[in-house]
Amino acid sequence: MNIDWTRIAKPQPDGYDSHIIAAILNEKYGWNKISPTSELRLCNGAVAVVQDRQYPSDEVGRSDNPMIDGVSYITPEVCAGIDRFLTAWPAGAQMLELFLDEYWAKWSKTMTPHARGCSSGHYEIKSCLEKHQRTSGLVLNAVYVTANDWQGCAEGIYHEVGHARLESIGIDIGAHDNRLLLNGPNELYDSPIRWDIKRPMSAVVQAIYSWIMFCEADIQCAVNLQGYDTKDSEHKQTPAEASCIYLIGNIPKIQDGLVEIRNNIKVTPEGREFFNGYLEWGDDVVSRGLALLRRTLGDQFDSRYARALEYREERRRVFEENANKLGTESV
Repeated sequence: MNIDWTRIAKPQPDGYDSHIIAAILNEKYGWNKISPTSELRLCNGAVAVVQDRQYPSDEVGRSDNPMIDGVSYITPEVCAGIDRFLTAWPAGAQMLELFLDEYWAKWSKTMTPHARGCSSGHYEIKSCLEKHQRTSGLVLNAVYVTANDWQGCAEGIYHEVGHARLESIGIDIGAHDNRLLLNGPNELYDSPIRWDIKRPMSAVVQAIYSWIMFCEADIQCAVNLQGYDTKDSEHKQTPAEASCIYLIGNIPKIQDGLVEIRNNIKVTPEGREFFNGYLEWGDDVVSRGLALLRRTLGDQFDSRYARALEYREERRRVFEENANKLGTESV
């Protein structure tokens, strides 16, 4: 298969990336997009909203799990609310329609009504090959995300689909197949997302890609949605003002991650093409994200972005504390 790898990282308006990934998944696992039959759906009816297929309800409901089964909380109104944020990004929504089979509805036990964000995860399609798995033989792309905050849920869906897309082309969090990436598993780097330890390059690539994906979605919400944000009717905010709440802490992490990747990545010829597209998209998200933040926050931008950058010092502190703890334990 002749692949233009520069067009795979970023969802394309013509769906090129999704068609290539679909062909790869079909060859690896026999995957074909599933036509949903559930009553509740997302993404123009293309994604089924169902109960978690991977874990039984008693395991999901453990006291130490922040997520519980969310099907009973999902109404047509909730689906429409989540869809509003998913479809604000046309190319992203089309990508979801072509890639994502199921959304396993979750609900957070701890989020307050005005809290933003989500908890999330995804089903690894390669699990279909593992005989001991509860979902052995299940060949699908699925994510599970808490639905308490609709824009946060949309972020989580895009985030987890980002992870799954990279896994589809051979880059897992802890390993890769050497088709695109050549850094060894014992070569460790700084991750702006994981603060306690250094991570292999595959993990850094995975983390930053998933952040690029959902930050693009937030930018699209800021630009394309009309009216007021749906989260807090008592304090009306424009979609741009609401999206800046999500973006302000995430753009610095993408910035730092792109530098770490650019300075240290080792690639194959195909990988060079893929990461050219990856890094170009990441740079563009940072540029447009910063422009949106400046435009929306006005005089508050400098002080608020300076506070966001303080994560660097906090990450350094946490990393050093953990390194010292590990050193003490080994003595």
